[in-house]
Amino acid sequence: MEESVVPEVTVMVPTVGDPNLIVPCVQRLLEATTVEGWNLLVVINPVQKFASSVGLIKQQIEAAISVFNTATNGSVSLDILELDGPKGWAGAVNSGVQFLLQNNMPECVAIMNDDVLVTPGWLARMGNSLEPSKIILQGEVGTFGDEAPTRSAEL
Repeated sequence: MEESVVPEVTVMVPTVGDPNLIVPCVQRLLEATTVEGWNLLVVINPVQKFASSVGLIKQQIEAAISVFNTATNGSVSLDILELDGPKGWAGAVNSGVQFLLQNNMPECVAIMNDDVLVTPGWLARMGNSLEPSKIILQGEVGTFGDEAPTRSAEL
């Protein structure tokens, strides 16, 4: 099997602040991402229903990253961007990209919903398609055990 080469990547996860989605999503990202040195940007786009959970969510995500990095000698970095009100999914993504542009934009940005539970090695499998200066739409189309086929489209 050919080894994947993954460029510097930030995984951006916009969320409305539902702790039942974002916390398991982050935990699964930590468990299933096998490449080293990636970045996580959580964009909290709070809706009124979950506004009171934002502080707790931030604490749980920060703790999960800290425990993971300590236990694995990992180097996952975390940024949490809290928006001042609901801006919709596109507004959250745009705010996240603007944040990245102002703070050393990585070579690649993977944007995923907070209800996605990735499979082991997901980022490494996508690594061959992640090329700077190209726009790639890619996603796992189904899960078959620990392997999931991917589909790509270059724009």
